Amino acid sequence: LFGVRSCDARSFMLMDKVFLGDQFVEAGYAARRDKTLIVALACSEELSPACYCTSMGVDPQGGQGADLILHQLGLAEGGEKDILGVESLTPGGNNFLNEYRDEFFDVYPDEGVPKKDVCKFVFETQGVAGKLRQIFEHPLWEELSRRCLSCGICTYLCPTCHCFDIPEGKTYGKGESFRCWDSCMFPDFTLMAGGYNPRPTRTERFRNRFMHKLCFFPERYGELACTGCGRCLEHCPVHLDSSLVVSKVLEVETGAK
Repeated sequence: LFGVRSCDARSFMLMDKVFLGDQFVEAGYAARRDKTLIVALACSEELSPACYCTSMGVDPQGGQGADLILHQLGLAEGGEKDILGVESLTPGGNNFLNEYRDEFFDVYPDEGVPKKDVCKFVFETQGVAGKLRQIFEHPLWEELSRRCLSCGICTYLCPTCHCFDIPEGKTYGKGESFRCWDSCMFPDFTLMAGGYNPRPTRTERFRNRFMHKLCFFPERYGELACTGCGRCLEHCPVHLDSSLVVSKVLEVETGAK
């Protein structure tokens, strides 16, 4: 995978916690992950005003989760081509550089790769997981979810959403089952065979999405399940994104029920 940004590279690390855990390893994911080389591209300029990766602990020029990261070092002599510095971050990256060593030449910037402040949208996330536990039944969820369309665009664009379904059917006279992406925002996602649905309303589904990303996931894996890529902010048709929810949650007075 070439040109992956740091926010998406970080998402691979979070998905590894889910699919390559100590108690369960998903064989299909593991096989593909083992064969994938991730080449990140450091953000040298602000790509989108919707980006808030640094608020989620992601370094836009760090490439955490990638095997190699490319840094734009400027124009070559003559000003016709960019010079890209390649930095190895994993043993897999080292192996790649060693194998294709003849394709690279040494560049030694005088002061290393300069860091740039490319993520301008910053907000506080400290304490959000604990606050969410306190306001599980708060009317804030009803208030925020009123304008949610349950379209699922946030879940299909999010690099850390991983809900799936396993439909079964009959094709050409043979039975089959297959996995496909699904969304926790859809009414039938938690619908059980007997007709019971533990999350029957839009408010409960909306709450669960953000509880999972900002509370349940950190409690289980120690990290927020959001990389600050900004896609939900940029593409949600009613602007119900993680940054809004975090700010509203932290505004609720401590102890509110």
